[in-house]
Amino acid sequence: AGGIEIIADATAVESVLLKDVLISGFTSGFGLKLNAVNSGGIAYCSFYDIRIRHAKTGILISEDATSFVNSNSFYHGAVSGGGFDYCLHVLGGNNNVFNATIFEPYTSTYGHIVVESGEIIGNRIRIEGTAQPVDVPLIEFKANTAYSYLSGTYSGGLTLDRGDNFIDFQTGKSLDFYNSGVNLFENSGFYGVESNSVPYWEISGTGVTVSSLPAELLDKHQVLQITVPAGTDAYLRPSPAYVPKVMSSYKFDNVNFGAYIKTGIADKVLLTCKAPAGTTSGTPHPGDNEWHFTGMTSAVSRSQPYDPKFLINNASGGSPITVYLTTPTLSFGTNSPQLEANAVNSTGGIMSGTLSTNMQSVTVPATGFLVLEKQGNVFEISGTQLIARINDSTNDRFAKGTIITLLFNDAGATVVSGAYISLLSSYSSVANSSLTLVSMGNGTWRELSRNL
Repeated sequence: AGGIEIIADATAVESVLLKDVLISGFTSGFGLKLNAVNSGGIAYCSFYDIRIRHAKTGILISEDATSFVNSNSFYHGAVSGGGFDYCLHVLGGNNNVFNATIFEPYTSTYGHIVVESGEIIGNRIRIEGTAQPVDVPLIEFKANTAYSYLSGTYSGGLTLDRGDNFIDFQTGKSLDFYNSGVNLFENSGFYGVESNSVPYWEISGTGVTVSSLPAELLDKHQVLQITVPAGTDAYLRPSPAYVPKVMSSYKFDNVNFGAYIKTGIADKVLLTCKAPAGTTSGTPHPGDNEWHFTGMTSAVSRSQPYDPKFLINNASGGSPITVYLTTPTLSFGTNSPQLEANAVNSTGGIMSGTLSTNMQSVTVPATGFLVLEKQGNVFEISGTQLIARINDSTNDRFAKGTIITLLFNDAGATVVSGAYISLLSSYSSVANSSLTLVSMGNGTWRELSRNL
């Protein structure tokens, strides 16, 4: 039925040490089992070079709803042989760590590593299953699992993460991804503050005043000063249309958000979020007039808004509260968010602040075949030389959709309208005039606008 069982039944079991043990031939049960029931707990145990051969389940970690199996460590060791349903089967617990442990039977019925609840950490482990059927996972994390991390050497095979974990194996046959920590809040620099409003944000509370101050902690991230009168609750949150969306992947089951906050009154400023079981809140600011990153993580639902808020609770206060807030940030999954503003990227985005493009001075050659550097968008042109073509050679062509502006210092320069440059009509410059063109991607251009 089983090899070695560490059982905590209505008691605590701590600091068990197993070292240099061979457990072999338990093909109807487990090799090693950690089992906590009836408010029991197993913790701080260490397992060195445990060798498990031929078992139904190599290592089984199990706890009931009242118990825990936490913070136990495995060093080296191996699970191999035949007859396995599972090499490692996890039914609860957290921070159970496997260091350079090997899981390498040729095949397993349900998976080499299967985590149904709880979380594990695997550092530099090795997993092989050379005869594993293609439709049976070597690694599977069930729905609603999170925070597990595996790294090391992997022969490849079916990998299923139905939760929010990170399987850091990169092979020719499988790959997992870790949610980006990129900041998803729009206008996290608090640009455009005017008349007690902030673009892409919503502020509530009667008599609340808002103003922007210069950056203090991160360049280009202004400080938002919020003053809340006595007897008033207020909050800052992203406008509903700009709340980052929860997508269908299990890796969006958690949200992380926060900001650097400074205030002089304790326990009045905190974060709140709507979770599937109700509203959750983070730890409030200590009110020591120092900058502290104040943040929280919460489960979220795909079927209801999660409504992330920075809440200022002054309903019972006898005087106004002033709060300073900067670098708000939000990400999904188990990866911590970054402070820097979300970049405008190839999938779109909103630009808050100043957008600058590169400007260069160029000379038109006598041939009239103008070649522009691709680092520029605005090109300053002197003289009266005719321009017949622009970057028409294959190696010089701008990508389709690239917009350039020719800015003419002098009167009398001519841009030829034809097969290479399609204009509404012929163009002859006056001093300080400009012509804006868009690349068609094949060495030809079309006019967008002109300023004469």
